[in-house]
Amino acid sequence: MDAAPSPAGAEWACLDQPVAARAVPRRPGVSLTLGVIDIASRQQPEGLRARACSRLDVLCEAPLASVTSDDSAEMRLPLPQGFDGFLEITSEASVPALYFLSQPLDADAHETLFVVSPSGLSALAETARVALDETRGYLLSRAFDCDGAPAQGVRIEGSQLGLPFTFEGGLPRFGSDVTSSDGLVGYVNVPPGLVFMVGREVSGGRECGATSVLARSGWLTYGDIGPSGR
Repeated sequence: MDAAPSPAGAEWACLDQPVAARAVPRRPGVSLTLGVIDIASRQQPEGLRARACSRLDVLCEAPLASVTSDDSAEMRLPLPQGFDGFLEITSEASVPALYFLSQPLDADAHETLFVVSPSGLSALAETARVALDETRGYLLSRAFDCDGAPAQGVRIEGSQLGLPFTFEGGLPRFGSDVTSSDGLVGYVNVPPGLVFMVGREVSGGRECGATSVLARSGWLTYGDIGPSGR
């Protein structure tokens, strides 16, 4: 017997509900298992390195953890419970990337991120006939709904965001700042510095998440947006 279909808008039902308090068991530490994949080759770049940094340590001069890839497909970072910073992800084969956690890390977690090679980034720009400014950075925002699934129909708003694009049929569509089924909106030529973003679901105009991230010249920054505390 088929299950009843979800009511329209159910993916945003939590926006109308108060965030319930939840008890978080105290632990001596947590771990973040990280998979990093080149978006074109679907392989992990060689010589990959990840460092965990405090949000206040914007240059990551005192990393809290550091790990270099080996023959395994994933890397594991031991972190203090409640870690609320960002990761630096670098290799000689990929554009350096920053990943900002959307909320404190209270338990073990797993994250998969895509990176792009310098040649792949150039090809993306050439396909769209967009000139890249080497003094600026790149931003990829991922929107999630109440169930933690990629959210379609979310407009990403903010200042100093650069030129937006989404993907349609695997190709970039520049000028669009509303997520498609993959929940992604990207930006090129983002001015370096602090970037604040707000997501709004376009069907009702309600705010469905916000975050602040750091843009660096020549770096790709990840900033996730979704209902907090869900």
